[in-house]
Amino acid sequence: MDNNAAAVLLGLNTSPKVREVIVSRGELIEIGGAFRIPEIMVKSGAILKEVGSTNRTHARTTKTTIQDQTALLLKVAYEQLQSSGFTSEVTLEELVAIGKQHNLRSWKI
Repeated sequence: MDNNAAAVLLGLNTSPKVREVIVSRGELIEIGGAFRIPEIMVKSGAILKEVGSTNRTHARTTKTTIQDQTALLLKVAYEQLQSSGFTSEVTLEELVAIGKQHNLRSWKI
């Protein structure tokens, strides 16, 4: 298992309050040796809650997706990929601000 994938799995497994994790649909990438974010979520026991679409995710959509069982907002760094055209994403700063408003943790991997 790749170090990044192992770190995500370890973090999710050792966090006692991790239930539902919100992540942008466009950030459901493969990391490391063929490990995909959704598969890592399943292995950890976390519930993956996708938000947005493949090419566009908005802060307002993230906010309205948060429920009582939401424990974590996940930002996946994918600098090695390039999206162009009709795209948008929630920045790390926006995600952290949303998390603070709802007393949630925010991770960037």
